[in-house]
Amino acid sequence: MAGEEGSCILSAGSGVSEDEARQELRKLLADADFHCTERNRNFLSFVAEETFAGRGASIKAYTIAVEVFGRPSSFDPTMDPIVRIEATRLRAALVRYYEHKPADAIRVELPKGRYIPVFFRERRNLGTDEPEDEAPPNANQPVPARESSRLHPTWRARWMFSALGLLGGVSLGLGVLYFAKPALPPPVSQRPAVAVEFSGDRDDSLHVREAVLVALSRFQTLRLLADDYTQATQTAAVTPEYRILLRLRGKDAGRSIWWQVIDAQKGEAVDTGETEAPANSLSDDASAEELARRLSLRLAGGNGVINSRVLAKEMEEPTLGNGCVLRAFQAMRTSEGTGLADARSCLEQTISIQPAYADAKGVLALLLVRSENYDQPTPALDKALQMVREAAAAAPDSANVAYARMTLEFLYGRADLAIAAGRQALEINPYQGGITARLAEILYFTGARDEALALARRASTADGTVYRDAELTFALDCYLRGDFAAALKHLERAGRETTYGPAMLKVAALGQVGPADERKLAVAALLAKWPEFEKTFYPMMARLETDPALVQALAIGLRQAGLDIEQSASH
Repeated sequence: MAGEEGSCILSAGSGVSEDEARQELRKLLADADFHCTERNRNFLSFVAEETFAGRGASIKAYTIAVEVFGRPSSFDPTMDPIVRIEATRLRAALVRYYEHKPADAIRVELPKGRYIPVFFRERRNLGTDEPEDEAPPNANQPVPARESSRLHPTWRARWMFSALGLLGGVSLGLGVLYFAKPALPPPVSQRPAVAVEFSGDRDDSLHVREAVLVALSRFQTLRLLADDYTQATQTAAVTPEYRILLRLRGKDAGRSIWWQVIDAQKGEAVDTGETEAPANSLSDDASAEELARRLSLRLAGGNGVINSRVLAKEMEEPTLGNGCVLRAFQAMRTSEGTGLADARSCLEQTISIQPAYADAKGVLALLLVRSENYDQPTPALDKALQMVREAAAAAPDSANVAYARMTLEFLYGRADLAIAAGRQALEINPYQGGITARLAEILYFTGARDEALALARRASTADGTVYRDAELTFALDCYLRGDFAAALKHLERAGRETTYGPAMLKVAALGQVGPADERKLAVAALLAKWPEFEKTFYPMMARLETDPALVQALAIGLRQAGLDIEQSASH
């Protein structure tokens, strides 16, 4: 039943406590002799921590497929046997690992036909040889020769995985993290579970509803549990944290969707609004898609209603996992030093607990080079690029990972791979303004100006957010056209003069039109961060495969600002 507690099964008379079970799990996951794939380690971590937290009843093939293996919300266990296959492999790995362990050692096994792990001190027959059902049996059915110990459910226990062992009692070192129980590590959060309820005339609203659900899923920020017309796909065992009520009003170009977001645990409405279709008379399908885009940005976007609430809670009660990823993106948006350091630390902890968490790897890769000057290749850039390429191979459908790869491939000098990754990210989520803006910047640097400007305009009008990369694209274009004052205005809007591109462009523009004192300050700031700038400018432009016309124009402004730009052999 929805919300019913699960049980952590402990052997009768064995005296295996929850602490001992957790300790064995940590030791197992950290042991190199446990020959198991990363995703099956994550599988075991997930089912164990859900069980420890009292959510054993929620452990179904569907939940594991979506949360561990990245399957879409339309996953059907009768058509895709991935969970049964991987469960078989995990069981075999556990058997091999414990074959040569002492008889009195605590063991972990995954009973056949079930996805709830068992901790015990002596080997027992935990299941039959019969194949598993398409969906596992009720998690509350007793297992022979086992006493079940119901563990206290608490949100602080949620998704903790094996962080306790990794910390070893040492402080986390995250200055912004405070806990009610200092000895405990932060919990590990996941994307908020959301139930969507759509009302309206079915014939008229069917394609609008489908467009909305697709749009919401593109952001990959929510776990969509169900909607009113697809009851068969509901995961009733997972209690939603939020409910989204949607009601279609009007027809054609006059359509609008009334919406309300409800905190399901408190039963309180947290926000209500109405999203209207575009005023121009688009086709029926185009109108529905644009309506869905606007609504999904409002509800599921990075600055949307639900993520904003999750992030606000994270600032007060930080978590690892999804919460850490959200805080890391926020720290990068604000460029706040302490926040960046804390974000890096929590991402490293998250990955140590969930090594298959591709999004965390992608964001960490960005942070690894955030403090780098990267006017020339560095070990940090090499490490970051390797990390993000591995994450992209493991999670080809992650927009966050594709975004990170786009950025790092460009810095590494592979504009072709960067642009390909950017286009992949846009295909996954064409509504994310940050992706659109970053791709625009890269395209402009490499000479595809028309497409770059079109994407920058699209990002600027997406959701009212000022995207720095879009403003930098506009600034580059103004500079290249000789409108240096306008270029400086766009740079001011971007508000990011501490990174290479904006800092360089500001000096070049001031070299053309700026007052002497302001120009000197900008040059001093540039050389303070990049002492070898005059020597590395041309190599850097070559590495980024920068449009020759743009390089020449920038060099003129930089020289007029007083910099002695060394001419390379190729220029």
